[in-house]
Amino acid sequence: MPAASRLIGAAVVAFAVASAAAHGQTTGRIDICGGVGTPTPVARIAACSAAIESGAESGRELARLFYNRASAHRARGEIERAITDFDRAVQADPGLAVAFNDRGNLYVAKRQYDRAIEDYDQAVRLDLTSAGFVYNRGIAHVSKGQFDLAIADYDAAIRLNPRYAAAYNSRGIAYMRKLQYERGRADFAEATRLDPNNAVAYDFRCWNWAIVGEIGQALVDCNESIRLRPNYPSAFESRAFTYLKAGALDKAIADYDSALKLAPRQAMSLFGRGIAKRNKGDASGAAADIAAARAIRPDIGEEFALYGVR
Repeated sequence: MPAASRLIGAAVVAFAVASAAAHGQTTGRIDICGGVGTPTPVARIAACSAAIESGAESGRELARLFYNRASAHRARGEIERAITDFDRAVQADPGLAVAFNDRGNLYVAKRQYDRAIEDYDQAVRLDLTSAGFVYNRGIAHVSKGQFDLAIADYDAAIRLNPRYAAAYNSRGIAYMRKLQYERGRADFAEATRLDPNNAVAYDFRCWNWAIVGEIGQALVDCNESIRLRPNYPSAFESRAFTYLKAGALDKAIADYDSALKLAPRQAMSLFGRGIAKRNKGDASGAAADIAAARAIRPDIGEEFALYGVR
């Protein structure tokens, strides 16, 4: 999967706020700014800008205009503009927890994890009831390798929302990073119980089973993940790794090929395919794949060694 490690595997959660309609003739653009009627991000930005520049809003309502414009910039991939507007939103309303959360999400995207955690801390302080805010902080802690802190955050998210399948899945990933595979599988099992269509949880449980050499169990879970999401590269990568561990090299290469068609810069898939080719005696093909993988992630061999593949 396209992440620093195969075992990051989770995404932060974004939220939304609505602006109250106000002040007569500005109502239409405030609605558009807030996404009423599913306008395009460009239309939302224009409406938000017009409402802001009108000077009719202040305080909390002005903050929501900046927040909504930031969300539209984020939808366009304009990360720096979005951060600037989230800055303005929290300046206008320092109690707007969701703006701190969503700015934290953008810092995660920029891999500025300390700044993200600062924002999530503030969001959590402002709203102690949000499972999503504390869950997002857990994602940032995992990204920093702070697995115990991440698990504590996932624990808190689950206490707030016992049916939070994503939190179980992410806690399972954190346990895997601590090499606590059985605890990880237990969390993946709960994630799939709560959400039987959770292809990600099946994928990670497949990977978990493969690491400990339970090939049959791994294949059952990988096949289910692929059935649920036929275009999910990570599931093909996991099944390929399972076949690699089992010595079924042709099947491993075929699944790595499928993963790479869907996501060509998957370092894990390139390196795994290189190992499979090397074990089949294709020295030149192996060298090319391994070199391509290391160009993306220089430490890729260390992660494979952690899983018993060298």
